[in-house]
Amino acid sequence: MSTMQDIDGLAVDPALLPVLDALLQTRNVSRAADKLGRTQPAVSHALARLRDQLGDPLLVRVGQKLALTPRAEALREPLHALLAQLAALTSPRRAFDPATSTRTFQLAATDYILAVVLPRLVADLRLRAPGVDLRVRPASTDIYGDLGEGGVDLAFIVRLAEHAGIKVRKLFSDRFVCLVAAGHPDIGGAIDLPTFLRLPHAFIAPLGTPGGWVDRALAELGHRRRVAVTVPHFFVAPALVEDSDLVLTIPERIADMVLPGRRLRKLAPPLDLPTFDVHLAWHERVQHDPDNTWLRDQVLGAMRKP
Repeated sequence: MSTMQDIDGLAVDPALLPVLDALLQTRNVSRAADKLGRTQPAVSHALARLRDQLGDPLLVRVGQKLALTPRAEALREPLHALLAQLAALTSPRRAFDPATSTRTFQLAATDYILAVVLPRLVADLRLRAPGVDLRVRPASTDIYGDLGEGGVDLAFIVRLAEHAGIKVRKLFSDRFVCLVAAGHPDIGGAIDLPTFLRLPHAFIAPLGTPGGWVDRALAELGHRRRVAVTVPHFFVAPALVEDSDLVLTIPERIADMVLPGRRLRKLAPPLDLPTFDVHLAWHERVQHDPDNTWLRDQVLGAMRKP
């Protein structure tokens, strides 16, 4: 059953509005029927209902033609514009056109993930979508809320948590290695667990929260380490190790980026640390958005390249 829409204080069946528009534009029942793909009796019946609901004859015969009443004339252009806007709002969205788009996307990630993903992504975007802009912010402790509220279009996350409405795709895997000064006096060809526990450590806490993969693994063994320096950025930490006795446990992809030209050594950790996955995350509200879908495809495609 159709609901009733208020026009100028009078209840009108919304299903009759396209008929009213056609009648006001053509000023002819037969032509209105042809325009709508309906029979003339059906349009005549709709006109009778409209006259009753609006309390106005709307079209009156003047000689051989129908003319609009003042009320109908006042409705003609506003109604036509309203229905055109409604059609635009409810029509299927056009496909995203990267060549002409000037869309700005909001991303959230740590500097570690950005260093792995962003150079590949930006290189592709500059070729395929020169008008598209990226705004990157640090990942927050409420990244799922940021995605849900629309402040972030895509996020890159490591530690997944159950959260309603969040969609994810795996981007890549990584593992942990240790970085130490090349001439570290207490470490030879490898680092054993007693030495690992005795030496001070640098720790990277992007979200400012204490503890991490290493600390959890040590706790399972009944051990603790001393964290002497905590920093929020992955690329700051290696510089702290280069000329000190600190030990840094870091994702191998970052280690391989910073090793060239530095006085550092890469070692295997002296305890079992899990390989971890980095995920692309977005909210289900943009699951079918053409713009967001296109950007997700670009990220995934960039990470498939060697």
